[in-house]
Amino acid sequence: MIWYTPSATAKYFAGYMPFINMCASGIKRHGGDSVNELTYLIMDAVRQIKLYQPTLACRIHNLSPRKYLNKIADVIAAGAGMPACHFDDAHIKMMLRKGYSYEDACDYCLMGCVEEQRSGRVHQWTSGGFTQWPICIDMALHGGVLNSYGDRVWLDSGDTSSFKTYEDFEAAVKRQLDYLIDVNCRGTVIIEKVFRDVSPTPFMSLFVDGCMEKGRDVMDGGAVLYAGPGTIFAGLGTYADSMAAVKYLVYDRKNTPSPS
Repeated sequence: MIWYTPSATAKYFAGYMPFINMCASGIKRHGGDSVNELTYLIMDAVRQIKLYQPTLACRIHNLSPRKYLNKIADVIAAGAGMPACHFDDAHIKMMLRKGYSYEDACDYCLMGCVEEQRSGRVHQWTSGGFTQWPICIDMALHGGVLNSYGDRVWLDSGDTSSFKTYEDFEAAVKRQLDYLIDVNCRGTVIIEKVFRDVSPTPFMSLFVDGCMEKGRDVMDGGAVLYAGPGTIFAGLGTYADSMAAVKYLVYDRKNTPSPS
């Protein structure tokens, strides 16, 4: 279910895909495969209509019927970019680690892109904020000063001349990462409290177990279970390439006197 958001928020995120994610098949709550005729009807509709929303996720496991697996391949081959395939064994283990019962773990569905949850029982916010890892390298190189502003807006992790080894430089970058993640988490918690106070979700709360019984909104502790908010790590490829380049050029080959 998509949240209703304040007008300012809706304007800021205009054009952002809502990620309504349908989930098909998988292991039933009490065992056995759940593929049925509706599964194939949904897949045929996705193959023929080729809309980018709603997306389709297909759960698979070791006992999935061959006909079902072939249908998945057929839909993917049609070029719609879906369904996404999710292996039950891995997702059920992740659900169990979160504290779900085995029955609820088997009854998982996908929200957003790939995040497993138990629909109607848990309130889950997995995309609390994006942490851009490459900027932490920039902050380590410039002592927390953002070049576009010219002011220190970040943690001062030391002058680059003090980074005598790659391990010194890496430690400085990791200090910036720690700071970034801490700020992100604090900001996300503040945002959740603001939404709780100014943007309740009574319609969504009707469909989440626990809210009616407690008389509390899903944003105010009404749900049976909660997960998140989560922090998304972004730019990991650029981060890894940049760190490798610094190590190779500065500390291995010594082509330049300092990382900056």
